[in-house]
Amino acid sequence: MSKISNLLKNPLIIPIAEVIAKAISFINILLLIRILSIDEYADYSYMISIILWASVLMDSGINDLVYNKSLLKDSSNFNRLYSSKIYLSLIIIIFLFLYFSLYEPELSSSAIILSFVILFSSLSSFLKMYSRGNGIVSVDITTIITEPLIRFLLLITIYLLSSTISLTSWQFFLVYLLAGILAFSYNYLQLLPYYRFNLEIENFKKVSKSILQTLSKTKYFFLYYLMFIGLQRIDIILIEKYSTKEDLAIFSTAITLFQVAHLFFYSLLTSKYLTFYKNKKVLYRFLLPGLLSIVILSQVLSIYIYKYLFPVEYSYGYHTFNIIIISLIPSVFSLYFILKNNYKSKTKINFYILLFIFLVKFIAYQYLKPEEIDIYSKIYVIIEILLVIIFMIQNQFNENTPDK
Repeated sequence: MSKISNLLKNPLIIPIAEVIAKAISFINILLLIRILSIDEYADYSYMISIILWASVLMDSGINDLVYNKSLLKDSSNFNRLYSSKIYLSLIIIIFLFLYFSLYEPELSSSAIILSFVILFSSLSSFLKMYSRGNGIVSVDITTIITEPLIRFLLLITIYLLSSTISLTSWQFFLVYLLAGILAFSYNYLQLLPYYRFNLEIENFKKVSKSILQTLSKTKYFFLYYLMFIGLQRIDIILIEKYSTKEDLAIFSTAITLFQVAHLFFYSLLTSKYLTFYKNKKVLYRFLLPGLLSIVILSQVLSIYIYKYLFPVEYSYGYHTFNIIIISLIPSVFSLYFILKNNYKSKTKINFYILLFIFLVKFIAYQYLKPEEIDIYSKIYVIIEILLVIIFMIQNQFNENTPDK
């Protein structure tokens, strides 16, 4: 038991768990790519981009608020936040179904299933952020690992039986939904000794009032995160509009690889944010060299990753990834400044900065209407550099501003 306790106290345990989970998720993507055709994978990437953006409305900043409240040891209204998140999610799923039914009817069945997949993943993330803010490391790690691991076990079974069974896309995504339900149920049970989240079942008037009260508290968390996810997902949505499905699929794999590295540093910052906040030297003495090392190593290995792990149709992806991975350094430092603004009750500033950058990116795409995937990759990097420059200027300007 003492060895386990010492392991859980290691400051790198959560980032390492996130990387392991992302590695499993990456293997899941490789399995997905081999089970689906390149066009089907492109459709999946397009659907998931829209649904993930809409999932910001499902969350409405609630996960970030729970994390922030947990850091500040404020335990009020957690059940209300949990209930509001579920009710909001169901409302957004209805609108997603209507959207796909009207504009992408051939994708509507798969899209509605994927919407519920994201709902259960988001609920597990809710439990994770509560655990992380309160320092419940064992549950934090469980919520990180469970869903990708269950998905892997189900996907590898389907892959090995692919010669004997044939699934349509929507049937295949039911497997993802099963994994999400099982993972959330297990995570919920693991958290019970520490806190019990209950769904508040009330009449419609009380539910509406509860949601409005929650939104009034989380509006800037919600708005900044809406722009944050929009910045990450608008590229894929517009590639579907201006380029080919093959380019969309290739760009999506490059972004997935990029997120493996990004998630490690995201986890490091969120799990040890107060350490970085109180000791700026750690940020630049250790974080920056680590980022540079990952960027260089990734560019060296990418050609082999795509050669040996991906089908031949995705071979150009290594070039796309080599461009996108450059944005790892500015994007991680932007994340630090976002967390700092949240911690100092300046979430509104995050929203305004991200809104401005989102509009710049959207206008650039509308003006250029690029068809070549390299243009999308370069715009992605340029926007991330511009974003961190603005955050650095804002941080310097407000350095002496007292916390609220």
